[in-house]
Amino acid sequence: MNVPLHLRILPRRWQWGEAVVLTVATLALAAWVHPEDPFLSAYSFPWVWMAPILVALRYGMWAGLLSSGLILGGWLAIDQFLGSPFPTLGKSYAIGLLLVVILTGEFGSQWHIHVTQLTEWNEYLRRRIHEMTQSYHLLGMSHQQLEKHLASRPLTLRDALTRLRGFFLDSEERISEIGAHKFLALVGQYFQFEVASILSVGPAGIELEPLAIIGEPPSLALEDPLVQHAIATEEFSHIVMSDGSFMNTTEYLIMAPITRSDGTLISWLAVKQMRFLNLHRDNLLMLQAFLGYFADGVYSGQLSERMLHHFPECPVPFARELTRLTRLQQELGLESQLVLLRFDLSPVQEQAVGLILKTARGLDEIWYVDGEIEERLLVLLPFSDESVAEGYVERIRALVKERLGLTLWEAGIHVRFQELEEADPSVLVERLLEETTPGVSADFAYRGE
Repeated sequence: MNVPLHLRILPRRWQWGEAVVLTVATLALAAWVHPEDPFLSAYSFPWVWMAPILVALRYGMWAGLLSSGLILGGWLAIDQFLGSPFPTLGKSYAIGLLLVVILTGEFGSQWHIHVTQLTEWNEYLRRRIHEMTQSYHLLGMSHQQLEKHLASRPLTLRDALTRLRGFFLDSEERISEIGAHKFLALVGQYFQFEVASILSVGPAGIELEPLAIIGEPPSLALEDPLVQHAIATEEFSHIVMSDGSFMNTTEYLIMAPITRSDGTLISWLAVKQMRFLNLHRDNLLMLQAFLGYFADGVYSGQLSERMLHHFPECPVPFARELTRLTRLQQELGLESQLVLLRFDLSPVQEQAVGLILKTARGLDEIWYVDGEIEERLLVLLPFSDESVAEGYVERIRALVKERLGLTLWEAGIHVRFQELEEADPSVLVERLLEETTPGVSADFAYRGE
């Protein structure tokens, strides 16, 4: 039997006790006022009913029935043991009392449940408003920080590297003043340099006359301890030493060699002033990546000769970019991914190749390898970890499904991606191209929907 919720809620102990005390007090007061009729049955309205009515309204029907039961039980006890010394209570008195208590108790129970639900709902809304207020406050703070970040760094990494790659198109396999000025202006804008210079390296060492400047830097102070440390070690040096201490006696913040991947030192970057908040570990690591990318970009023709010797059909931009990114991953741990897409001979082979060629991002380089039976694409994803490569494959899967109505497996497309873990990029490319079976992980992941 399903008992209504309001009838399943019983009063607490102190509520039972309060109902008993209120009823007994009411009867005692009535007996003191009218000793001859303590139940006030002779009155047009039985005022002793007020006790069970108030109890029923306050604590529910069960407490009200207890209060009315005490009144009726008290009258029956007196009538039984004292021989009806007071006016007799009729059946209508008892039935009327019970009906009134049941009705008021029903109303009281329902009202208490309604009030409890409203209280809980309001408490829930209060918590939600509090959480939303906090979230809105945090969102406002994040928005302000983002505005400050965009104001201080108007270029994204992708935009900066795209512009940096454009400097290499007119390169004459050496660092010219124009190229140095363009590069210093780019990194100065990205890292917020205020006073900095690029100095070339001659037969006698560092040339004091800078190739490019930001601000008005004085001549390089060769006796500066940071400069001496950098020259002696030919390593990226800044005011925070490897043991965490600060080199307080230096005038410079950063003294960094611009070195090719074959170890040849081609120039130096000296930074004397920059935005203080930009001088942290992540920015310093990114600056090293920019310097290495720039150095290998200027001399990429020489550095990519081994790759082009092994694969004469390889596009020159692909070979140069692969060489630069391999060095950055080997030395700085900045991951890039090489994705191999193999296309089986099928009616949709040409369409599939065309679709995937359209998915290339701004920095991606693609090498189309034509074959007699199957075709292959090597896609170089700069500065991308495994999750980015998986996202790239997922975009291809969605595009093939949308345009061709096929899964990768049904379209005969096999995928494998690999980090640039080999010091010699030609070894990695050779291993990928010689594989005749698709990559296990990627194929199994994209056979179906």
